[in-house]
Amino acid sequence: MTSYLARRLLALLPVMLVVVTVVFLLIHLIPGDPVAVILGPEATSEQIDDARRELGLDRPVHEQLIRFYGRLVRGDLGRSYFLDRPVLQALAERAEPTLVLMGAALIVAVVIGVPSGIVAGAYQGSWWDRGLMALALLGVCVPGFWLSLNFIYRTRCPRRDTWCCRPSRSASTSPRSSRASRARA
Repeated sequence: MTSYLARRLLALLPVMLVVVTVVFLLIHLIPGDPVAVILGPEATSEQIDDARRELGLDRPVHEQLIRFYGRLVRGDLGRSYFLDRPVLQALAERAEPTLVLMGAALIVAVVIGVPSGIVAGAYQGSWWDRGLMALALLGVCVPGFWLSLNFIYRTRCPRRDTWCCRPSRSASTSPRSSRASRARA
C-alpha cells in the first residue's frame, strides 16, 4: 500500500508540472497587456513600464516561468491586483464556506443515495427500482450550474455580508418586518 501511494504521488509531479506550465503559458498567450488593464486607461507609458518592471514582466518568458515555479514551491501564490491582497489569503477566506458546502453535499448524497440504492437493489425490476433510476438519471443530467443557481436563489440570505444564513420563515420575523421594527426603534 505504501509503495502504491508513493508511486502515485511520484506520478503526480510531472502532471502538476505540465498543468502549471500550460496555465502559465496560456496566461501569456492572451492578447493585450495585463499591466495596462491593471492600471487602467489613464496610465502613462512611464507608469506602465515601471509596473511591468516591478512585476517582472519585462524579463523573458523562461525567466518568468522559473521564478513562478520558485514562488509556487515556497507557497507564494502572488498578489491579487483586483482584490488587493495575497491570493493565499483570498483562498483561505473562501475555504470555510467551500468546506461547509462540500460536507453538506456529501451528507445529502449519502442520506439520499444509500437508502435509494438499498431499496432499488431489494426490489429489482419493480416500479421503485425504475422510479429511483429515473430520479438518479435526472440528477445526473441536470446541469450543475443550473441546479446551483436555483439552490442559491431559493436559499438566498437577506443580509449580503454573510455567506450563510439561517432565515426563519415565520411571519413575525420576516426580513421586512424586522427591518421595519428596527426603523421604528
